[in-house]
Amino acid sequence: MTQAYCQTLNLARQLERADQEKDRKKIAVLSQKINQLQKVVGPEFLMLVNILKHLDLNSPDGREIASIIQSLNQSCPD
Repeated sequence: MTQAYCQTLNLARQLERADQEKDRKKIAVLSQKINQLQKVVGPEFLMLVNILKHLDLNSPDGREIASIIQSLNQSCPD
């Protein structure tokens, strides 16, 4: 599960670069790969992504969730 999360995180970073470069072909390929990996990590991952979009980093709960996500992200190889 962690490996799939890390792969998704890496692909999301690549997707962001492809978007900045306006590389539509690469965007389509990366999006498809991300969608496939999201099936592996399950619906909880999609819920997490939605929660993070609306996270209040000024609240105690928001800071705690951000800290947990940061720890998980640091466990992924660069």
